Amino acid sequence: MENYPDLQSRSIDDLIRNLNTLPESVRSAVRNQGGGHFNHSIFWTVMSPNAGGEPTGAIATVVNEVFGGFENFKTRFNDAGTKHFGSGFVWLVRTADNKFDDCPWSEGHYPIMCNDVWEHAYYLTYQNRRPEYLKQ
Repeated sequence: MENYPDLQSRSIDDLIRNLNTLPESVRSAVRNQGGGHFNHSIFWTVMSPNAGGEPTGAIATVVNEVFGGFENFKTRFNDAGTKHFGSGFVWLVRTADNKFDDCPWSEGHYPIMCNDVWEHAYYLTYQNRRPEYLKQ
């Protein structure tokens, strides 16, 4: 990135959101390294040992309308995380047309919440039991 000083002053949010506008020579590094930082930054703000429970307000309305209730949402979210091949994150995002999907921020979607399904997030406690980790 030292060859692109204008990129160094941009936020990670801006870089990831506009990934396809970056020079080809740095795009992969920003996606891989910056994306990992971005994903974990969101993860640590939405997860808490004392948080949880059913959503309230506008998000509850959307969860009920889109997923048919909180229990259905949890089932689908955890299923997506269980089936996620390899490592990464499972996401709930708001799309431009107000739908929820598991597409990344760089596709123009607004992140609501995520869960880390990289093995480092759960292996010491759950070993290879990712579904059990996701239910916690």
